[in-house]
Amino acid sequence: MKNIRDILPVFHFQFNRWTCALLFFACCANEGITATCMTREYMTQLYMQRGDKNIMDISYANSRIQKICTNDRIARKELGKDGAEVLRNRLDQMSDAKNLEDLRFDPGDWHELTGDRKGQLACRLRGLYRLVFAPANDPRPVKPDGGLDWSQVTAVVNLEIVDYH
Repeated sequence: MKNIRDILPVFHFQFNRWTCALLFFACCANEGITATCMTREYMTQLYMQRGDKNIMDISYANSRIQKICTNDRIARKELGKDGAEVLRNRLDQMSDAKNLEDLRFDPGDWHELTGDRKGQLACRLRGLYRLVFAPANDPRPVKPDGGLDWSQVTAVVNLEIVDYH
């Protein structure tokens, strides 16, 4: 029986990351490899190992938000089935983007926050709940007018899922 690592060099990530997961499972089946568990985090690691640096670097502010975002069972428990599905879609959008500018007009109402949340951004999940995140680039990319330069933000840190209204 072959090891998963043996077939990685022949597996090319040319599509959306989750389409690649399906292709990966099919490739494993063809090679006689049983892939029993493929977490979102592991897929991201594989994706980055392939050398595609044109995807958003995503991190998490704490272990709670990381568990919700990377474990579908926990996400369903916290957000319900529909909420977990929307969260998965938003994270997929983030993962597939090269920078924040790619997300600006995507579904999810991606927007900058104001007031005491200045410097943070959010996207709509379900109802009034939002995924709140912040640019993780250091230094923070700004335009000449002082606003955030969305086209230069290539790393984000997910802060929380909250109803801040």
